[in-house]
Amino acid sequence: MDMNQDELKKLIEKYEAGASTLEEEQLLFEHAEHSDVKMAAWSNFVKQNRSEVPQNLNEELWHTFENKNARKRRIIFGIIAAAASILLALNIFVATPTDEKQSYAEKKALLEEARSMLAETKKKEITNEIIYENEFIMIYNKIEILSTNNNQE
Repeated sequence: MDMNQDELKKLIEKYEAGASTLEEEQLLFEHAEHSDVKMAAWSNFVKQNRSEVPQNLNEELWHTFENKNARKRRIIFGIIAAAASILLALNIFVATPTDEKQSYAEKKALLEEARSMLAETKKKEITNEIIYENEFIMIYNKIEILSTNNNQE
């Protein structure tokens, strides 16, 4: 298709303004040799440095996107797994019942209460008979006496 000078000038102005389409630019570069010297030099530069689009560009790009998404998913799942582990450990730590420690007096009171609930018929009385005593040592004899104890209330 032959272009006249007016159409070519309009196309150059449109190109320089950045408003041309790819088809118009291709047409301009094909016909630029016959018109403006600056545009002819630019046209030669573009033709020499033009590169072909690879055949499988879309597949390569798609594969790259999928790899990035897969990496992001692995990172997100890793973070979720770590958070779940931490929550599980905290739950185990918090949910574990702690032993309530009783004082000696409370334990003694419970023991006495348990003893009083049992019906004892015989009770041992323990007496200590001192055999020898000085400022460093005390020797005594332990005597157990069985007695009958009837607790009637």
